[in-house]
This record gives sequence, C-alpha cells and structure tokens, in this order.
Amino acid sequence: MIKQIGISVLAFLALGVSYAYAQDAAVYIDKLGGVWATSSSGVYKYTPELKPISAPYVAFANGVPTYIDVTDPLRVLAFYSTSKTAVLLNSELSPISAAISLQAEIANPQLICRSGKGGFWLMDASALRLVHLNASFKREGVSVPLLTSILPQGAEPLFMQEQKGVIYIGYRGLGIVAISAYGQEHGLYRVNLQGQFCMYKGGFLFVDSDGIKAYRFSNSQEVSLLGSTTSFPVYSNGSLVEFSAGVMSISQNSSVDFLAGE
Repeated sequence: MIKQIGISVLAFLALGVSYAYAQDAAVYIDKLGGVWATSSSGVYKYTPELKPISAPYVAFANGVPTYIDVTDPLRVLAFYSTSKTAVLLNSELSPISAAISLQAEIANPQLICRSGKGGFWLMDASALRLVHLNASFKREGVSVPLLTSILPQGAEPLFMQEQKGVIYIGYRGLGIVAISAYGQEHGLYRVNLQGQFCMYKGGFLFVDSDGIKAYRFSNSQEVSLLGSTTSFPVYSNGSLVEFSAGVMSISQNSSVDFLAGE
C-alpha cells in the first residue's frame, strides 16, 4: 500500500482558510515512498523524509495541473484539464514527453488515469464511456460503457483512479462509482463528493463540502477529519500529510487507521 514516511518531527500547520468546496493542492505517495504534490504553482516531489528533490515542474502552456497519477513512480502522469493535455514525468520531475494532446484520440476527454492492463483509461464525456489508450497514448479497441442507469443526467465527473482492476469514478454530489475494466458494476458509494478522493484497503478519503472526510467500508460510516484546509491529504501510518505554499505538514490522526485495513 503506502510506505511509511521516515520523518521524526514535523509540526502540523493549521490553515485558517475556508475549504471552498475544492482543494487548491493535493498530496500523493508513490509505491517507493516518494511524496508528490500538485498546486496552482506546479508539480512538486519530495523524498520519503519530505526533502524536496528539485524545483517544481511548471508548464505554463498547459495550465494548472488538475491532478497526477503516481501509480508508476518512474512515469508519473500529470493531467491538465483546461488544455486537455498530459505530460509524463520521471522520478526527478523532468518531463519524459512533450505535452500530449488527449483530443487526438477522442473529441471531449474529461478524466484520465493509469490502467492496470498497461496504458491509460480516458473518459469520453460525449459518449459516456471509458476508452483505453496504450502506453503511447494511442487508442485501442477496448471501451467500457459508464453506468447510465445509476447516473443522473448531467452528472459531473471529478476524478478517477484504478485499483486492483476496479475503476473508481467520482461524481459531484453523487459519490464514487466502482466498475470493472469490463463494465461490470461493483457498487456506488453515496457520499457528498466535491473534489478528489483516494482509495485504500479499509476505506477512502474524500473531499466533502465541509472539508476532508474518511469513509469506512466495513460499516459505511463517514468520519470528519479536516474542516479547514485547502489541501487534499494522503494517509500514511496514522498520519495525514498535507501541502500548502510549498510546505508539507503532518497531522497525527489514529482515528483513520482503518484506511490501512482491518
């Protein structure tokens, strides 16, 4: 799952700002323990000890990074929704590719994430389906229809990720839909989603209109965690890791240990 962050002392930075329904920054931890962050000023990378490895990656022509996918820590996917482009970054924050136009494969790309089959899943907002791209971002013959029977007309997708063959797609105010790579429904987690989410073994973290909450799979219980922050955190060993103004902060929170599994 997520490796322990090797740091002895780091104070929690309390942010006195309103949440405003969407995060300005987000934190990610890759399988090698590297800590990544996105904000309006670019993409950041830190060691497991939370030391920056370089200056942030900034691509003004692409816009502000919407989110990143760190499934492959050597080829991290950075997605820019305004320009509908993607960039691959190596572990040192250097671009592996030039900006890749996702509109070269479908007319209205809305979300993208890594695929466990290799390549990427790209959401086609016009046709309500997921299109599979190979590792070179070229369209393949695999297409997964979205579950229109449980999605109200005009449902707004916010974020998606794949984990162990299940694709999780979050919709504003509706929740998170789970489907297999073949279109089979795995369930709908009804939460008041207003931004990003992150799946774990025992539950998930998500953005609610009131702040950051955790959802427990075992009893469908929601737990309020942070009500005043502009950063979407990542969970690691009883701690929530946040990012603001180029600074990482850690808040000890043993109440969400269930995220690692029960």
